[in-house]
Amino acid sequence: MTTAEKSSDRSLITTVVSVLSVFLAVFHVYTGVSGLMYTYTQRGLHLGLLLVIFILNSLNKEKGLRKQVVNVLLLLATLVVFAHLFINMEYIKYRFWGAPLTTLDVVTGILLLLVVFIVGQKVVGWALPIIVLLAILYGFYGKYLSGVFKHGGYSWRTLLELSTWSEMGIFSQPLGVSATYLYLFILFGTLIDKMGTGSTLMDLAKILAGRQKGGPAKLAVVSSALMGTISGSPVSNVLTTGAFTIPLMRKLGFDKAFAGAVEAVASTGGSILPPVMGVLAFAMVDYSGIPYSAIVKSAVIPALLYYLGAYMSVHFRAYKEDLQSLETEGLPSAGQLLKSQWYTLLPIFILAVPLVMGFTPLITVSWAILSLIPVSFLNKDRSKWLTPAQLLDAVNAAARNAVSVALPTALAGIISGILGVTGVGIRLSSVLIELSGGNLLILLILVAVITIIMGCGLPALLAYIVQIPVTIPALIQMGVPTMAAHLFVVYYATLAFITPPVGGALYAAMAISNASLMEVGKEAVKIALPAFLVPFIFVYTPDLLLITEFGISSVLMILTAILGVVFLAASVEGYLFTSLSMPIRLIFALATAMLIIPNNTIGLLTMAGLAFLFFLNFKKANIGAIESKKKSSLSL
Repeated sequence: MTTAEKSSDRSLITTVVSVLSVFLAVFHVYTGVSGLMYTYTQRGLHLGLLLVIFILNSLNKEKGLRKQVVNVLLLLATLVVFAHLFINMEYIKYRFWGAPLTTLDVVTGILLLLVVFIVGQKVVGWALPIIVLLAILYGFYGKYLSGVFKHGGYSWRTLLELSTWSEMGIFSQPLGVSATYLYLFILFGTLIDKMGTGSTLMDLAKILAGRQKGGPAKLAVVSSALMGTISGSPVSNVLTTGAFTIPLMRKLGFDKAFAGAVEAVASTGGSILPPVMGVLAFAMVDYSGIPYSAIVKSAVIPALLYYLGAYMSVHFRAYKEDLQSLETEGLPSAGQLLKSQWYTLLPIFILAVPLVMGFTPLITVSWAILSLIPVSFLNKDRSKWLTPAQLLDAVNAAARNAVSVALPTALAGIISGILGVTGVGIRLSSVLIELSGGNLLILLILVAVITIIMGCGLPALLAYIVQIPVTIPALIQMGVPTMAAHLFVVYYATLAFITPPVGGALYAAMAISNASLMEVGKEAVKIALPAFLVPFIFVYTPDLLLITEFGISSVLMILTAILGVVFLAASVEGYLFTSLSMPIRLIFALATAMLIIPNNTIGLLTMAGLAFLFFLNFKKANIGAIESKKKSSLSL
């Protein structure tokens, strides 16, 4: 084949991908506005189109005969599978569970499993597909096990039916989250990026944080928080804001591992920061039954505590090492920036206000997407207008990004379905309660460790989903409110992004900072240590989630939590006005743990002790500053 013919083939494939991406976007926006279609139609079109788009893109990019043959076979298998689904939709829709599978059901079911497994491995690596295989083997061989893991066992035909042509496997609720909310929020993010919202948020972060000591690191925290409110993706946040902030931190004296860790921690917080909160919040809506507006309200204070902890860690490190501020000469004031670029921030309000008012995420984001086109024309910079060319780029990017969510959720559905039919989740929940001996603190520690371990091998969404039948019921059974139980797991699933040895945000930060994974991971855990404490705080003091009547006790609890986060950051960094001795650092850490205990007397005594130590340290720092001035004046 000549070079011209290859180029022509690639051009044709690119055109087909663009057409499919446009159709995908139109389909999701239409169903978001007018109402979702039947389960198999909505989820089938979503998954089928994304599989075809991914495979066609692979045909364009990958070289070598073997890879091309594999891609062609995957494409043919995908077309056969989804042709069966849509041609025989009525039969598949109304067939009852356990009915004998036809030969066509078996063949297409096996092909569907193979396609999802192979493409899933290309998208997320081997960890998740291996767990899926183990789950299938458990469903088949569980009857030979003993104890809590033993079940009646299922035939290969039953497991094939469950995994493929039922609503308990690939086409189950996890994929439903991707096929409803997630794609639309991904599309929204790509569109506002074209409109210049990201650059305005970065400029605003420079103005707010850049002039302070350690400005570049504080800029990373603020900019990643602002970007995270709309993207909700830790890895993409690191790659966008980190490309600017990490080199800037290095230039102004920050250690390379610390620079990468700051960005990783700050970017990860976007997954728990309203109004968007990433994919986990939308999954929580489906699985907990709690309205999105209530989740957003409850998540506000814990998310702010997360960022307060990161900010104070950076603040104390900057003063301890006397790091520089950012050069901000020539930057406008925040008021001037908002006056000149207010229209680039309109999309955030268009999305956030209806969500807070109680409108569903689906209808809100659908109408928000439609409103972006006229809003973009308010910009004086024509390159930021959502022209047909810009829209085409955006829908192509959205389709590419959506694959990384759709395939893992399709695989997660198989795991979730097998855990459900075998009943092992409920039994493991009882085992957890037994292991904890009825002690809530021990149970919380067990759940936190399990979630982080799961998050090391799985995306955060899946680390949450696979625990819904296991750890969350155990927490609720121990008296933890439903909101707090779900958010506890959501937080630790998110923190897995910055927990070695595996953490998506750490890998992205490592690539930019040129530090080793373990160096970045060690610093990230130190910076985020107050954030690891936050879920324990809101479990013991649900007032922080605003699920109780707000009053004076709520204010006191919030102030107590703020003190705990600040003093733990000071303990970790070893600085508060001046360097802290090891005994004082240990006292601060112990006092922070004491503040979690829901006992007013202990809380008041601890706060009084911290206030005393705070005053002593402040006085010591002032005396040191005066003596330093005297010495410098004498030397002159």
